This record gives sequence, structure tokens and C-alpha cells, in this order.
Amino acid sequence: MTTAQYPNKDALLRGLDIYRSEMSEFIVRALRQKPGLRLEQAVAGSLIDRQAQDFAAKLQENGGNVPSAIEIGFIPNLVERNWAELFQLRFNRATTIRNRLRNIRDIRNDLAHDTGGKDITPDKAETSLYFISEALGSINCPEQAQEVLDIRELIRGAGALETAPPGPLETESPMPAPAPEPGRRSGGPPYKPWRDA
Repeated sequence: MTTAQYPNKDALLRGLDIYRSEMSEFIVRALRQKPGLRLEQAVAGSLIDRQAQDFAAKLQENGGNVPSAIEIGFIPNLVERNWAELFQLRFNRATTIRNRLRNIRDIRNDLAHDTGGKDITPDKAETSLYFISEALGSINCPEQAQEVLDIRELIRGAGALETAPPGPLETESPMPAPAPEPGRRSGGPPYKPWRDA
């Protein structure tokens, strides 16, 4: 499932793979409705120059499969540049979904350019997977959204096990705290009589 060396990063990459697959299919279905353009033209025309060149190269690598050629970095531009015409009615919370798409792009970029050779924190992975699940839910992919939440729960469970302080062994019994001396608080100064307080 995940490698022992980078379990949080691997879990997040699995979530990003699910997101890219479902979101690219969703975008392709919407762009097919764009009048007067072939699908490839509709995608390339919605991207900035560098992205359009990357898309053309990916399209050639993938044998013309448009959804497979759409990268996570392309998704915010594809939605933004076709917002009024194709996507505004598909999303009920415009600002939230557009922010989430940019958040997810940035998360993916952070992972792609990370050369630190260490795992990401469980908190970052959990938050990122939550954003991904929320985006998938907004495009009516409840099963995939739940799959991402399940990945998130695995991180939560593993994090709880890794960070939980060790408890007493089963054969040990915890030592009771010593009783305070009469007229003295546990670990504190002696009580003052109420009249002197």
C-alpha cells in the first residue's frame, strides 16, 4: 500500500492520482460541449503557452488520450478559463472550488519539487487529502471522495499509533499517587484557613 520510508507522501500521491483521473474526466465531459472546437483544441486553448506545449507532448505520449494528458497543474486554468461558459452551473460554491483546485495544484507542485528526502507531516497529508476529497465530492464522485477519506483515516490511525505515549505494560499496575498530608494540597503549599484568606 505505502512504502515504509515515506508513508504520508505515498498516501497523498495515491489521493492525487485519484483526483487527477476523476477531475480530468469531468473536465473532458464539460469541454466536449464547447461549440466549434475539437476537444484537443478546447483544452490547449484554455492553457497558458507552456502548459499547452506540455499538453501536446503528453497527448502524443498517451496516443491521443486527452484525459490522460491532463495534468493536475492544468486543472485550475481549464476551469477558470471556461468558468462562465461551462463550469459555473456545475459548482455551487464558486470561490471555494476554485481555491481548492489551486490548493491541490500547489500541493502537487510542493511534492514534485521536494528534494529534501523526507516524508511530509501527517497533518499536511491529512489536510491535503481532505481538500482532494472535498473537490471530488463537488464533481459528484462520492465513491472516490470516500476512498480518499479512507486513505486519510489510515494516516490518522498510523499517526496516532506513532505519536501515542507508551502506556504501562499489561503486567504492570500504575502506582497510586501518594496521599497529601493533612492540611496540605497535593504538591502545593499548605491550605490557609478560610478566615485568613
